[in-house]
Amino acid sequence: MFWRYIPNILCIIRILCAPSLFLSILSESSLSLPIIFLAALTDFLDGYTARKFKVESKVGAILDPLADKIFCNTALWSIYLLEHRSVSLFLVAILLSARDLALLCGGLLIVSKQFKNKDLKPIFMSKICTAMVFTLCGLAVMDIETKDLILEILSFLCLFGIITSFYLYVIRFTKKSDTTFQ
Repeated sequence: MFWRYIPNILCIIRILCAPSLFLSILSESSLSLPIIFLAALTDFLDGYTARKFKVESKVGAILDPLADKIFCNTALWSIYLLEHRSVSLFLVAILLSARDLALLCGGLLIVSKQFKNKDLKPIFMSKICTAMVFTLCGLAVMDIETKDLILEILSFLCLFGIITSFYLYVIRFTKKSDTTFQ
């Protein structure tokens, strides 16, 4: 019985990781990397436990991508503004925020029943993109010599993932269906 709440609890933990990461970066604490790791772990475990114990829910279907959006956007902007300013990181943050805002608006249209029979599930490329953003954030807060070059490469991979996933969402959303916008 308790298992059915675990995925949503993990999503809430991920949401709480966002302000924790911001404060950690602001105070120059060494907790930034563990917070990013915890957020990434909850992202994996919430989906795994929901499928494993067959406790997927409508709340979870909304809460999981919302938690990802809150954490990833907060993490990227916190890292960019407070720790590592680079053009590529700025581009990733701006494009991710724009894509996620568009997806939230599209999701609200779907939930409001303006567009019936539209799929709310994340596409696989979006999941890969989220994993790359977690990796990018983790790398950005680490203190290693080759960080700048690796960050640039990973930033461009993230940009490719963000643009590709947004394109695939647009294709999915604009597919003709039996219903029309009312």
